[in-house]
Amino acid sequence: QHVNAVLAGASSASVGDVLDAHPASQGVASVVGLLSLATRYGEVREEEIEQLAWQGVDGIDRRADVRRHLFTQEVDA
Repeated sequence: QHVNAVLAGASSASVGDVLDAHPASQGVASVVGLLSLATRYGEVREEEIEQLAWQGVDGIDRRADVRRHLFTQEVDA
């Protein structure tokens, strides 16, 4: 539902856009889940890199550079 909220009124949204609006509640597991969903409900831009940021369940800030994953359609509930 976070993805769909960010997509409302937009043609696409990156995983970073979703994390900016709705921080990862389960640390890296949330990030991996979003990357997986974006592969199914969007596209991966191999030539573009996006830096993702989240806080681990241990409270430590984390970052990773990944290929840009874009949601281009709503995620099924």
